[in-house]
This record gives sequence, C-alpha cells and structure tokens, in this order.
Amino acid sequence: MTLIELYPSFYGLYIKNHSGEEQLYIQKDISLNSNRCHLDLFESPEIMQRWIEKEQEIFKADEQWGMYEIYERLYSKKIYSTEFQKLIREKEEIDSISIVANKGGRRLYFRDDFIDGYDSLIVPSQKLHAKEPIYIINQYKELAEQNVVQKESYFVTYPIVSTPLFSVGITEWAEELIQRKADQDYYIEQTTFAELYMLLDLQVKDSSLFILCRENAPHYILRKSDIENIVNGTFDM
Repeated sequence: MTLIELYPSFYGLYIKNHSGEEQLYIQKDISLNSNRCHLDLFESPEIMQRWIEKEQEIFKADEQWGMYEIYERLYSKKIYSTEFQKLIREKEEIDSISIVANKGGRRLYFRDDFIDGYDSLIVPSQKLHAKEPIYIINQYKELAEQNVVQKESYFVTYPIVSTPLFSVGITEWAEELIQRKADQDYYIEQTTFAELYMLLDLQVKDSSLFILCRENAPHYILRKSDIENIVNGTFDM
C-alpha cells in the first residue's frame, strides 16, 4: 500500500445548475473583495445528510429560505484522495476545508496546513477535554461591569462568522487580532470548555459557531451542542 492509498476518501456536496450541469458546491467567503472559498467534506453520505438537515433547521429558524432551498438540492458524491489533492492544487481559491466525521465532529483545515503534504488528514481518534486550557478574546464592558464573551465578527469573518478559541500554543494569533483594535479594551483570557459552557448556557443559541485554532491541524468548528458534548465527555472524533 502506498502513502497516497492511506489518505481517506470523502464525500463532497454537489448541485446541478439550471442547465442540469453538475457542480461541486463551494461556499464563498463573505468578506468584501475576497475570492476565497470554503469546501465542506464528509466521511459518509449519511453524516452529510444529517448535517444538511441540521443546517436546514437553522436556516428555517432564521427564515433564510433561499439557503434552505439550495441545501434541499444538494447531494453527495465520493471524492477520492487523488481527486481531492488535484482539486486543492488547481483551485487556489479554495482556502479552507472542513470535514464532518461520522461521529459528528467537524475538523477544519486551511490551505497552509497542506504545504508539507496531507498527513494531517490521517487523524487518530481524538477527544477534546472539558478542563483543558484554551484561550478566548474578551472585552471589558463598562455598562455590565463584567467580562463578556467577544462575538464581534471583525475577528472571525473567515471562513465562517464565529467566536475564536485558541489552544495554548497559538495565542500569538489572538494577540495579533487584538492589536488591530488596541484601543477597545480587548484582552486574552485563559478558560476551559467547562467554564465556557457555563457562560454560554443562557447567552448563546445553538446556531452560534466557534473555531478552535490549534498549533497544528486539525482545527475544529464547534457548536454549543459540541461544547456540551465535550463537557459531558461524549465528543469524539
């Protein structure tokens, strides 16, 4: 068996345009004047269908009927590892990729994570722990006289609007983000998933997203329900 054969295959989202032509569904960055795109992949057609249905529930609650209808038209198609690597080489606009695992976790990769190859795709079973140290960007709020979780999309419009979390070895990125608004009382605070969940329980609806940025890929895209599973010890990649 060659190393290439060790790399997993995935399932991509496909859609047919109004002419009946099949196209890979790639989401564009919402930032202005950006040509970057994000690609969602899945370990199986079944997890893809469950993910689509969950996204549609959120679209329905937010009355995003256009997106709801687009997701109604999506279907799965297998993408072999050689096809995936060719896609990354040829479509430079694809700058981030998420992979939804059969157990439900959503791994995140950036193009730079593949500079030295694709070994980060071969991941053993992993767990995130409720009490492991993580870092979050907070902001002092004079009105409330307390620290409030920072959710401003200024920091996190790519690849999706979310609240950033940072592992121990990547706090320099958080410091760089803070410097862009150095006069607005942002600061980095150490916390844990358990402490974060206690804060989020009453403040954040389940459609909110978090990105856990780590020193080495994979990174993670998390919903409140994922953080709850981490706290309960049931979040498993």
